Amino acid sequence: MSQSIKTPNIEKKPSSLRYYQEGPPKSIDLNTWRLSVTGYVKNELKLTYNGYFRFTAS
Repeated sequence: MSQSIKTPNIEKKPSSLRYYQEGPPKSIDLNTWRLSVTGYVKNELKLTYNGYFRFTAS
């Protein structure tokens, strides 16, 4: 009998941990979806869903 253990304050954890514990989202609003590249990078980057495809096509 396995018991599920939830991380305290999961809303403050990285989205990758939330995905692991809660499973994939049931739906994604592509109008509000964002990809952020931050941290130890020369230039931080924030893209919308459509912006991602324009960025990768160039």
